[in-house]
Amino acid sequence: MQNPSVKALFINQTQHVAAIDKEQREYVEALNRQEVADKELDALKRQHAGLQREYQNAEKGIEELKKLRDQQNQLLEGIFNGKYGSETEYRLELDLEMMEDRKQRVNAARYRWQCARFLLNYATNQLNFAVKRWHQLRTIHYQQFHIRYKMIAETRNNLIASLQNINNAYRYLPQIQLPYVGPDFTNHITQSINSIFNDAQNPTSYEQVQLRLNDYFKKCSHLNQWSNQVLTQTIDQDFQKATSEYNQVHRKLRDERLRLLEEKARAIIGDDFVASLLISNAVSDDEEQCEPQDNVVGHSIIIEAEPVPQSEEEVASDEQAPPPPQIPTQDQQQQEINQTTEENNPQIEDQQVPEINPVPLSDLAPPPTQEELFGNIESLRKKHDEDVAEFERIQNYNRQRTDQGLQEKLRRRRSRRRKQQMETIQGHILSQKISEANDPST
Repeated sequence: MQNPSVKALFINQTQHVAAIDKEQREYVEALNRQEVADKELDALKRQHAGLQREYQNAEKGIEELKKLRDQQNQLLEGIFNGKYGSETEYRLELDLEMMEDRKQRVNAARYRWQCARFLLNYATNQLNFAVKRWHQLRTIHYQQFHIRYKMIAETRNNLIASLQNINNAYRYLPQIQLPYVGPDFTNHITQSINSIFNDAQNPTSYEQVQLRLNDYFKKCSHLNQWSNQVLTQTIDQDFQKATSEYNQVHRKLRDERLRLLEEKARAIIGDDFVASLLISNAVSDDEEQCEPQDNVVGHSIIIEAEPVPQSEEEVASDEQAPPPPQIPTQDQQQQEINQTTEENNPQIEDQQVPEINPVPLSDLAPPPTQEELFGNIESLRKKHDEDVAEFERIQNYNRQRTDQGLQEKLRRRRSRRRKQQMETIQGHILSQKISEANDPST
C-alpha cells in the first residue's frame, strides 16, 4: 500500500491485527502528525488570506482619515498664518494629544483582549465538543471501523483547531502571565492529538485520554471566564474613562477654535452675517459626543475545525455515527459565560463528562497590572507635563521680551512728550519776549 492515509491504516490494522506492535503504533502516530501538520498549514493559509483582506480594507480607512486631518491642519494654518490662535488653543491641543495617545493605547489593549477572548471562546467550545465526542465513542463497537474513525477524527480536528486558537490567543497577550494554564498546557494537547488513534484502541488509554480532555476543557473554561472578567471589569471601564476625558478636551478645543474663527470672521465680513452662519451651523453637544465603539473582531482570526467527510462505506451502511453533541454558539457562549453549568453545557449522565462550574468572581485569579495591560502610560503624562513646561517657559520669555519692549516704548514716548512739552514752553516764552520787545509802550 503506497502513501496510506491514517484512515486506511487504522481500519486495516483494526480489522486484521488484534494487538498493534510498537512499530505499527509509531507509524500510525507519524501519519497522524503529518495529517495534523497539513491541516494546520491549510488553516493558516486560509487565515492569512482573510487577514490580508481585512488589512487592505482597514488601510483604506486609515488613508481617508489621514487626508481629512491634513486638510484640517492646512485650513487652520491658512486662517491663522501658521500660528496658534491663542494660548488656550495650544494648551488644549497638547492635552488632546496626550488624551488621544492614552485612548489609543487603551483601545489597542482592548482590541487584543477582545481577540483573545474571542479565540478562547471558540477554543472552549471546540474542547467541549472533543470531550463529548470522545465520550460518545465508548458506545460504538470496535467492529464499526468507519464510524469509530469518523468520531476519532472529529475529536482530533476539534483538538487541532482549539490548540491553534489557544496559541493565537497567547500571541495577542505576550506580556501577560495567564492563569490556570501552565507553560506545558499546549504541549500536552499536542501529545494527545498525536497519539489519539492509538489511544482509542486501548481501554486504559481511552479512559486516560478522557480525563486529560476533561482537564483541558476545565482549564480553558476558567481561562475564558478570567479573560472575560478582565475585559469587562477592567479594560472596558478604563476605555470608557479615557474616551470620556478625550471627548471633554476635544469639545473644549472645538469651542475655542470656533470662538477664534468667529472673531476672525467678524473682523472680515461683519457681525450680522457671522451670527446667521453660527445659528445655521450650530453643533450640539449631543451630536458631537462620541460614544465608545466596540472593535470589530473579524472571524478570519478563528480556526474552524475541519469537518470529516462521510465515506462511501458509511453512506451504504445502515450503521451511522451518533449525532454530534450540541455546543452553544459564540453568541450564546458570551451571554452565558457566567451562568450555571446546566445552562452552558448540556449534561450527559456519566461521570466521565466534566461539570465545569464557573469560578466565583471572588476566587478568580487577580487581573494584570495597569502596566502589563497598557504599558507605561505615565510616560505619556510625563512627556505632556514637559511639553507644557517648555511652552510656559517660552511664553514667559516672550512676555518678558514683550514687557521690556513695552517699557522701552513707554519710556521713549514719555521722553518725546517731555521734549514736546519743553519745546512748547520754550516757544511760549520766546513768543512772549518777542511780543514785549515789539510793544512800544514798554
